[in-house]
Amino acid sequence: MRENGQRSNEGIQGLNWVKDDIQIRVEGGQVGSFRRPSAAIRSCTRIFFPLAGVFLLMALIHSKMPCAWEHPYQYQGKWLKGSIHFHTRRHTASMVMSLYQKMGFDFVAPTEWSMYAEDMGSLSKQKDLLVLPASETGWGTKHLLVVGKSKDYLKTLDYSVSMDVKASQAQAPDPYGFDQEVSFPVPAQDPQEVLEAIIKEAKKDDCFVVAAHPHYYANHFSFEQLLRLDNLDAIEIHNSLTERLLALKKKKQGSGSIEGQSHDATKTWDALLSRGKRIWGVAGDDFLDLLLRTPGDSWIMLLANEFTQEGILDSLKNGRFYASTGVNFQQLSAKGRSILVETDRIGLIQFVGKDGALLKSQQGIRSTYRLQGSELYVRVEVEGNDGTRAWSQPFYPRKKG
Repeated sequence: MRENGQRSNEGIQGLNWVKDDIQIRVEGGQVGSFRRPSAAIRSCTRIFFPLAGVFLLMALIHSKMPCAWEHPYQYQGKWLKGSIHFHTRRHTASMVMSLYQKMGFDFVAPTEWSMYAEDMGSLSKQKDLLVLPASETGWGTKHLLVVGKSKDYLKTLDYSVSMDVKASQAQAPDPYGFDQEVSFPVPAQDPQEVLEAIIKEAKKDDCFVVAAHPHYYANHFSFEQLLRLDNLDAIEIHNSLTERLLALKKKKQGSGSIEGQSHDATKTWDALLSRGKRIWGVAGDDFLDLLLRTPGDSWIMLLANEFTQEGILDSLKNGRFYASTGVNFQQLSAKGRSILVETDRIGLIQFVGKDGALLKSQQGIRSTYRLQGSELYVRVEVEGNDGTRAWSQPFYPRKKG
């Protein structure tokens, strides 16, 4: 035998069974032995190794199976925090932008009303904060957010408008001295015609268009109006300002004063999705004034591979984002027939389907949902134990063939 751990070149001369021992004889007359495994162990190995082979084969087949879900999160990129609905006119634009920057936002889109919209290109050069051009427009109390262009669309479309001051009757009283007449431009033409024309023009400008706070004002969007708006990209399913103002109005005037009004539009979102309208859900803080509240209490988390206006707009249009008031998704994906979810805090994870049906709910930070075969879509909604929330975009079962 060689010393210092070197491999011997001496060959094996013989191998014999002696009861339960195996003896090995090598050149030079040396004999070594090791004990033969017991019958029980030999029996187990005859069962274990074939089973292990079956499980390995099943795992390999499963890993090669195509994903049964179509969803917007199948994308390589970086998560960016953004706000696409807020105002700056009661303060300086640069001050409001700096607040968002300090709160960890990566991009913002100040949505001044179209007649006040201005080019904020100089602000887009702020370090680590991308400012997108945007505006808020519409017909009376039916508002649209247009992200990608600061433009007075009503003027561009040559609509003659009057200013509607009746909107203040549906607005919650401002407890900080800003209870002013709220006026919005009202073209003489039919609301549906105007809204459709704005969306068509905005799409020519390659913009992302959202129906804002669709149930806030008494004279808000009807479901049929939203359903008929072709090329509408998204609906604002949560609006923090309207949540605050409606709560104040309810406290002061009673629940009857806000009948039919809401800051939450998830039921309408589900109704639209259930009618086959593919539309994304966004959350906006709709910040107005620091005396009423600070900005940044609702936002979107967007997946993009390019930190540019073009990259963000592309991800917005393709739904590569989720809406949040605090909950963050650590995992939001699909594998095989399952949707995989993990969040950053303990809460109630819910899987919602057609007509708002609750398909599954589970308390914790992780959950999965397995395709049953009859789903039209499935979206994920999370309510953290701290009261914060998050909403995914819909997952759609892939069509066979």
